[in-house]
Amino acid sequence: MKNSVDIYLDTFSGKARERLNEMRRILIDALPHAEECISYGMPAYRMSKVLVYFAGNKHHVGFYPTSSGIRKFEHELGEWKHTKGAIQFPYDKQLPKGLIRKIAIMRKHETENRSKQKCEIKKNHKKALSYEQAIAKMESELRHSGLAKPALRALIDLEVQTIKSLKKADIQTLAGKHGIGPHALNIIKKLIE
Repeated sequence: MKNSVDIYLDTFSGKARERLNEMRRILIDALPHAEECISYGMPAYRMSKVLVYFAGNKHHVGFYPTSSGIRKFEHELGEWKHTKGAIQFPYDKQLPKGLIRKIAIMRKHETENRSKQKCEIKKNHKKALSYEQAIAKMESELRHSGLAKPALRALIDLEVQTIKSLKKADIQTLAGKHGIGPHALNIIKKLIE
């Protein structure tokens, strides 16, 4: 019996179908414990949450490893057209198997680490209280900037308590921290302008 991804792939033929099947094999190999599903109308691989998506387009395979997957490997994307959250692999070119595999595995580790961090804070009341006290001591402009608590905790972990210390922090380091996603980065960039 066909599953939902098989049904999705059945809508493609020729070189498109060949590349999509190849993408599927790479991701199944890289993420053997992930559940294969359809999410937002695309094949996806999830554990506690979706790690990566892929989809067939008119001229390319779209690979969607979220913005963190793009940021982490942007220096390796070279010729591949990409945006903040997507990479395009034309059907007429070979897929970069090693790169796709590395991105998928990085997303798996990233998701596992975030889940562990969330559990640690929930279980460790002392640590949670420590964060709350540190947030209360942050410079008011930073504390009331619109940053969510996970982002504020990430800043505390980096010993950032003031706008002045935020201006000295490395944006790439900030972008890689749990709790600092695209929305938080936009707020941070406005704060340091």
